[in-house]
Amino acid sequence: MINSRILISLASIATAGSLMAGATFALFTDSGTSNANAFSTGSITLNLSDNNETDQDDVTASFGGFLAPGNCVLFPQTLTIKNAGTIAANTVTLSASNSNGDFSKFLRIQSITFDGTPVVIAPANGNGFTDLDDLAGAVVTLPSSLAASSQKDLTMTVCLDSSVDNSFQGASDTLNLTITLNQI
Repeated sequence: MINSRILISLASIATAGSLMAGATFALFTDSGTSNANAFSTGSITLNLSDNNETDQDDVTASFGGFLAPGNCVLFPQTLTIKNAGTIAANTVTLSASNSNGDFSKFLRIQSITFDGTPVVIAPANGNGFTDLDDLAGAVVTLPSSLAASSQKDLTMTVCLDSSVDNSFQGASDTLNLTITLNQI
């Protein structure tokens, strides 16, 4: 009987000791949750602006004017290209078509820049200079990307080459420029 009392006492002491040890080594804890983690696609949204239209899908008559042989448009003309989207356009391309290839071979591109950097268009029709006919036959990657919510200017000066002959008096050419923002 004494042995069972000793065993019960030892068991009670062990139980009390383990409860005290658990209470002695308890740590403070706290937790939090990050809620509503949403993933969605971004967008590239092209807006164009020129001297009389702002933030449009398409604009009209950004470049042009009446020219005499050897003369240029009065000042560089500008088309503002804007990415109103939420992700960057890694490349911006320019392509063109025109209505009068014979006349456009005399419409010399004196300068064309994108964000102040020259745009290179190789002369392709054999007349020795870059003209609107060369531009119409090319797809040109412009020399800069376009970040989200930013804009850059495409500036061009066009001259009527002095080698044009009298048969083109009163001639015209309509140039259509297509700007494409690409996320590649």
